[in-house]
Amino acid sequence: MYYQLLSIFLNALSVLLAKVSFSRVSENAFLIIYSLTFIALALMHARLSEMARYLCSRNGMASVIFNTLGTWCFYKGLEQLTPGTHSFIARSYIIFGTLISVLWFREKLTITKLLVLLACISGVALSSLPDSTGNVTFEAVMFTLLSSLFFALNYAVLKKKTADVHPCAPLGINGFFLLILVSCFAGHQGEWYFSDIAVQGVVYSVLSAAFIFYSMFSYIKSAGSIDFHVATALRALSPVVVTLISLPFFGYAGGQLQLAGEILVIISIIAMGMTQTITRRIS
Repeated sequence: MYYQLLSIFLNALSVLLAKVSFSRVSENAFLIIYSLTFIALALMHARLSEMARYLCSRNGMASVIFNTLGTWCFYKGLEQLTPGTHSFIARSYIIFGTLISVLWFREKLTITKLLVLLACISGVALSSLPDSTGNVTFEAVMFTLLSSLFFALNYAVLKKKTADVHPCAPLGINGFFLLILVSCFAGHQGEWYFSDIAVQGVVYSVLSAAFIFYSMFSYIKSAGSIDFHVATALRALSPVVVTLISLPFFGYAGGQLQLAGEILVIISIIAMGMTQTITRRIS
């Protein structure tokens, strides 16, 4: 539980710093710095042999692919959205997590879980409506939804992993794969440039990557010791933290419908947590 809560807080700080850095460096430049930071931090904690062993493990390659694509889509969406709006739309993670738990882990879909799922779907849909910034576009929403799907699949793979590896091993491999992916896009689009105040952008990018690295480290650390649904519910608390932290910098751009959607998402999170608690006590 401690590692999950730490992961949520570090994730919120990382999202805020990433959004600030986008006004100083290009998105591709940010992701390249992000990848290099991940590789450097991973090599400080894990050996290359551990990374290679993870990559060759039963589910290692699937995890790396899901997480690399999820990370790329995540920042593609964040570049266009405010941190709060992006985080609430990203809570579609809870929708995909519930579906995966039923279809993959064969957990029973009760009436309560179904109602929670429908509430979350409605909340995410309302959160995706255009706001006063005009940046809530179909493209931004789709990238954010895809990132949630890939991250949910990644966590499901981590739950099923068979190799006992250091938590930093998959993070280092993800950094390598993301660097390759982003370099291809950056070279094709000609977006290697930095703005005139790139130094600040580099600092923000490195800090953002470091915070999310240790957020994911904490996330992976607890992957095998916490129930899938409980982990999903805890992770879903992050938009509240992100919104509160980002309010002084970005304000609140949503209207009444967006606010209603965000409240629905929060209610679905609380309901899911209560459902799991009751189920555990009965069993």
